[in-house]
Amino acid sequence: MNNLELILERIVSDSRAEALKITSDADLKTEDIKQRAEDRCSDIRRSAENAAMKEYGLIISRAQSSAAMEKREIILKAKTELIERVFRDAESFICALPDKKYNEVMARLLADAVSDRMNTVRSMTEVYSDSEFEGEADIPFEVLMNEKDKGSGARDIITLAEKIISDRVKSKPTILLSESSIDAPGGFIVRYGMSETNCTVEVMIRSLKERMYSKVAAELFQTENKA
Repeated sequence: MNNLELILERIVSDSRAEALKITSDADLKTEDIKQRAEDRCSDIRRSAENAAMKEYGLIISRAQSSAAMEKREIILKAKTELIERVFRDAESFICALPDKKYNEVMARLLADAVSDRMNTVRSMTEVYSDSEFEGEADIPFEVLMNEKDKGSGARDIITLAEKIISDRVKSKPTILLSESSIDAPGGFIVRYGMSETNCTVEVMIRSLKERMYSKVAAELFQTENKA
């Protein structure tokens, strides 16, 4: 599990109580629908006991179907809103991390992005002898950050990323901070030769959402799913 997934797990944990409340509120509302149907049937039964029995069954059946449908709609709407908020909160949480922790998270993301590209180039040149990649091993990586990160922690992020990569592959890449800036609240873009990897927080959380939406939904609403 990577750093972003660990952060998401924390946000999900904080949201579980609200998910249980959503399910509980939906149960209360559907019980009210059923109770009103029961009260109506009682009135009918008192006025015309025999004639009312058939209608009684129909009313109860319709009320149960209506209650079940309304419960599903209530939970679906609330679930969608809560899950969307979980991912928004994860993005905000990362951007608001203390400088030291934020730099550590960014450094690991940078190390992953650079390592992946280094491995790709190595495989294509050494294993497949692809001439298109020849010489890329000597090209420096260029990192684009927003103005805030460039001024505060860019050097710490790059230095830590270089150390992480060196420990992994025993080879230290050249990573340079670009003079250009990006318009993003957090994260960075890595350029290497003709390739570019977008590691802005917004894009990373969007990717995480695509992979983990179902898991987050199951964890938040596991009680409701088992019902």
